[in-house]
Amino acid sequence: MQNQSQSGPYDLIIVGAGTAGSIIAAHLAEDGVRARDGEPLKIALLEAGPYLKGKLNPGHGVPSRRSRFTNVSHNESGRWVWPWPEAAKMVGGCTMHWGNNGYLPYEMDYIHWMDESGVDWSQDKFKDSVQEIVDEFNIGDVPEEMWSPGNRLFKKTVESMGYQPRYVPTGRKNCIYCGLCGRGNFCRYDSKPNVLGYVWRAEQAGIELIPEVEVERVIIEPKGEKGIARGVVLKQQDGTVRELRAEKVLVSCGAYGTPILLGRSGYGPREQLGDKTLVHNPNVGNNLEIQPGTDVWAEYDIDLKRERGAGNYGHYFWPEFPSDGNNVVGIRDTIMSFPTYPQVAAVRSLAPRFGQAHKDYMRTAVRRVAGIRSSILTPLVKGSINVITGATSYPYTDPRNVKRLHWSAEIMREIHRKMGAKKIEQHDPPSFGGGHPTGTCRAGSDPKESVVNPHFESHDVENLLICDGSVVPRACLAHKCVPVSIISAFAARRIMADHYTRA
Repeated sequence: MQNQSQSGPYDLIIVGAGTAGSIIAAHLAEDGVRARDGEPLKIALLEAGPYLKGKLNPGHGVPSRRSRFTNVSHNESGRWVWPWPEAAKMVGGCTMHWGNNGYLPYEMDYIHWMDESGVDWSQDKFKDSVQEIVDEFNIGDVPEEMWSPGNRLFKKTVESMGYQPRYVPTGRKNCIYCGLCGRGNFCRYDSKPNVLGYVWRAEQAGIELIPEVEVERVIIEPKGEKGIARGVVLKQQDGTVRELRAEKVLVSCGAYGTPILLGRSGYGPREQLGDKTLVHNPNVGNNLEIQPGTDVWAEYDIDLKRERGAGNYGHYFWPEFPSDGNNVVGIRDTIMSFPTYPQVAAVRSLAPRFGQAHKDYMRTAVRRVAGIRSSILTPLVKGSINVITGATSYPYTDPRNVKRLHWSAEIMREIHRKMGAKKIEQHDPPSFGGGHPTGTCRAGSDPKESVVNPHFESHDVENLLICDGSVVPRACLAHKCVPVSIISAFAARRIMADHYTRA
């Protein structure tokens, strides 16, 4: 620690310039005012990673971003890092690399949110926020001309089996379908929409964006049996430690980052924090929902893919849909959309190990090795994240998950067989993975079961707001990026109405 200085006060400090932080920052900077006098807000937007500056230019891109997008790793010693799964440490956050699968919340999602924790987040109340994100991300169907042969064969086969496939809605702007986004890579040409458009709007409205600073803790002072947020302590890259004071603090560090920051601030489960506990809430870090999934790959005698010119899209369907919407499995053919990269094909169990057979396999694998993916979208199993160590605990091999994924794997093998696969991978049990974490600081009406109220205000710490994937009360029937974006647009409206409109 070199020195400590104090700056401020701000009306609001937003910690995290990712999906939620950027959307909320733009709304409040453009339209929010101090309630007591109607003056423009003084807002600081903080981000641990760098800002690859430049206004979005869909179809063309920004040179500074094009030169850096492929240089991101998990190495914490580097400047361009992924500190946790699905969390890019940079301005723009997760939306900089999301696969453009723009699933909107379904009617059942709103029902789940309200039933799970008592929030009043009805579908009708979200209409304006939904439309905003649809327009901002340009969400729609991919032209049929861009479907791969595998996408077409999958759709025809699934329909012959009595299922009803749907298009995967996709967000793109001026896309040239170069085919380089299929593995979740950054788009060199800004055709994959992200929240940098909101960041630019926030800057034009006078927000102070401070990148490359690590927020060490939220300053929480005791107030009776609870607490009150007064600002943050941050560390600059040169080691300088500073305090920034604010009337309110909004934490937006994602489903993993937010509970960890709150834990470092003394807010969370007493059994983990011990004598460092300032404010106890056992829900901080708990109720983690991840969507477990598995893949089944196969080799074909025909070309299912093009060598390039595809993307992360295709079709999906639900083999069955329980009336309560729980334990729903989705099956999709997105791995039949983009080429199978050689390094992926080479390590699959389909590949001959040595010699001429391996060479022959690799000559066509980019086009003829394809996969189908299933995910438990609304799993019955929950996990947690330790707010001190950051260790994630999720029981992927819980019998309820295993049974469901075995069942989906058999359906996927049957689809491959009916599509005419030459050789199908067999995993017993299937390999498990998962993503789209939510719920670790979930919203709810009951303080005993949640962390924030339906208006994104902490139950326990005055002047502390939270909005990101952590507040989602129940896992969505789809990928989380667009639902979290919509919740963030909704949160911006609520926060402005509650706190930043002239009294």
